[in-house]
Amino acid sequence: MENKELKIKVIGIGGAGNNIVNSMNENKLDGVELHVANTDRHVLEKADVQNRIYLGDNYNGAGGDPENGRIAAEKTYAKIKGVMNGSELVFITAGMGGGTGTGAAPVFAKAARESGALVVAVVTTPFTFEGRKRTENAVSGLKELKKYADNIVIVSNNRIIDIYGRAPFAETLLRANEIITQAILSITNLVSTSSIINVDFADIKAVLKSDTNAFISMGTCEGDNAAEEATYNALNSPLQENGITGAKNAIISVTGGRNLSLVDAMKVIDTVKHVSGDDMEVIFGVTVNEAYDDLVSVTIVATGVDDIAMLSEEDGADMQEERLILPAQQTNNPSASEAVLTCA
Repeated sequence: MENKELKIKVIGIGGAGNNIVNSMNENKLDGVELHVANTDRHVLEKADVQNRIYLGDNYNGAGGDPENGRIAAEKTYAKIKGVMNGSELVFITAGMGGGTGTGAAPVFAKAARESGALVVAVVTTPFTFEGRKRTENAVSGLKELKKYADNIVIVSNNRIIDIYGRAPFAETLLRANEIITQAILSITNLVSTSSIINVDFADIKAVLKSDTNAFISMGTCEGDNAAEEATYNALNSPLQENGITGAKNAIISVTGGRNLSLVDAMKVIDTVKHVSGDDMEVIFGVTVNEAYDDLVSVTIVATGVDDIAMLSEEDGADMQEERLILPAQQTNNPSASEAVLTCA
């Protein structure tokens, strides 16, 4: 690994954002500066991350009201701007629907953009059972966040139930946090690894600075047909609301062992373009890592994807799903939900 000293910061806002960043902290991400922010002093004091931003002036929480979260962040704006200064890439992660994350995330995105950083938001949407009001809050929060974030990656809490719902509760939340961490790692790894065909930060900016929803995912597989199966796994990121259909621009990076061939790499591109549409422009990267042996990892960062109306303003809880059905999955696995977690 070659650290190119890109100044990357991840800010976890509110309860969900704090949990995600605490989970990232356990993974010891090299070259990534982690921060947590909250209106609740007690939650922040329990955080494993040392970079803590206390929002507002009473520190008793936002009471589930995004307006309180927004006001608290604006009162702390000077400190937020200070944290953002010098950043080149900022990830903002929060749960949409509650008070602090929903209200404060757009304020953080605004500060990051004013500081000249590329701003990517990775946010969750509410469970349907949380009710109409929380979903309406999420809709409003996403609209405000889109004003300032260069791109938004939306992760569905409803799909947590579909895929991990029968697992122990703590394990379910851990798996969800891992998916979000993976989305962020997918980008940071692209610009921190020396490659045969390189993807640099200028490439990342060219694709992500588009004010559209993004699809960001990483899939792995080993053994026979590893490249194609890894691509299927990446395309079927289990919790993301937006699929890759209709994507206009993408970065596709393939990492494999010394036996990784050009044919393998071309299969990855062909598979992605077949699913998304042939009009997609591709920036391509290849990395050979001898430690991978017969393992292949595929990272996809795509923008301009079809915007799924997964949060309906009319009824406040109308969730739509998009699931890719790929030939290898139909023949090798009994269900799509299992296919996204395994490789043949």
